[in-house]
Amino acid sequence: MMGFRTSRGGVKLFFLLPGLIIAVGLGYYIHVNGLADFSFVRKWQVEATNLFKKTTSQPEQAQEKILTLDLDELSAGLNEEQVSERFRAVQLSCYSVRDPLGDSTCTTPLALFNDSRARMVSFFFSRDRLANLRVTFPVDQQQELSTRLQGKYGQPAPLGFVDPHTGRKLQGWKLSRGTLGITEIVTGDRETVLLWMANPAAARASGRP
Repeated sequence: MMGFRTSRGGVKLFFLLPGLIIAVGLGYYIHVNGLADFSFVRKWQVEATNLFKKTTSQPEQAQEKILTLDLDELSAGLNEEQVSERFRAVQLSCYSVRDPLGDSTCTTPLALFNDSRARMVSFFFSRDRLANLRVTFPVDQQQELSTRLQGKYGQPAPLGFVDPHTGRKLQGWKLSRGTLGITEIVTGDRETVLLWMANPAAARASGRP
């Protein structure tokens, strides 16, 4: 009797295993070819990891941070206090800097930015007004990031200036309240950059008065 049950279990596994392999392969194909958006899986993974950290006996572990931000809502009218309050969930650290992008910054490491894997977000202020937003991503996120932005804003165009931290050329879009750019990738790059610039900041970066 035991042998019969074991045999039936083996037969079920024999028929189920090919189906599982096909399903996994199909899912990978769809994802790679952009036929479906699996970003929700990334968000679920991060949230599950955070939940695990909360329930373990190691509360000192830093939780992975998720930032969702509508780039169209950014404006030079925002000050440091407003930005810190609006995005208090990710616990930004704010301090003075000497940087081409501003004289102070609020920054934090990230796991996800608008559902794309990210590394760091930094809000830069000039005289307590938002001047720039800079987000860094792993270089393998370049295509996905570009595709998402093109879906919203159309084809990017050369912007005529560079990311001041890397010297990489920017291509992107002119928005109503600022300019949005992503760095062009060259061989050897380890990350890609998204840079939003308030209109006055973009003018200074391009050398316009």
